[in-house]
Amino acid sequence: MRKLLVTVATTAVTGAALLGAAGTATAAEPNAFIQHPASSYNAPRQDAVRVDTFLAGEKVEAHCFTEGEAVDGNPIWFRIEQNGEYRGFVHRNTLGGVPTDLRHC
Repeated sequence: MRKLLVTVATTAVTGAALLGAAGTATAAEPNAFIQHPASSYNAPRQDAVRVDTFLAGEKVEAHCFTEGEAVDGNPIWFRIEQNGEYRGFVHRNTLGGVPTDLRHC
């Protein structure tokens, strides 16, 4: 009987670990897209160091939002990644399809 309980417990822990790994993998899925050609910066302002450039339609992962330089009256910027790599901050006007439940950076 004890051997059976250990096997069941081990299976439950292994299954939970697999579910956790699956949840982590889906978190890296793109949740936004670049609306027009744009650059990303290492800080939420246009005079910061340029990190990358993007073409319209590229998919990215928006992780969080913060306030920065106001562009067209809007100070919201998003920290983004692409293919699991940090890609800097882009202004709100750059992204489409951004989830409304992102955390503040």
